[in-house]
Amino acid sequence: MKITLVSTQLGMGGAENLVCNLADQFIAKDHEVQLISLLGEPVVLPNSTAVRVHNLRIDKRKPSTWVTGLIYFIQVIRSFRPDVVHAHSFHSIVMTRLLRLLLRYPKLISTGHHQREGEGMEGFSTG
Repeated sequence: MKITLVSTQLGMGGAENLVCNLADQFIAKDHEVQLISLLGEPVVLPNSTAVRVHNLRIDKRKPSTWVTGLIYFIQVIRSFRPDVVHAHSFHSIVMTRLLRLLLRYPKLISTGHHQREGEGMEGFSTG
């Protein structure tokens, strides 16, 4: 199976470590894995060199980086053709849900890693 993991960033936090561990475990089970990081420079990475890591280097203060980052994201998804996209944390979840309309990946999993993630969205339903 082809799996794309999307993380808002790859800093030193627990969510970032979990994403890297997931990537390593999926590789150990003979899946093809790519990991896309949206913001900043990676601090943690998967141990396995078989994981394809893409860093979009989006800078929240520079709108032009959002455009180039989105274009790169679209290219990476289209060339890899994942069976599953698994987004972690708010920005990744929003981006993958919006781009699913254009890219049509078969399965999308969204995992929030903060107890306040999605707060204020109670009126919205995914059903």
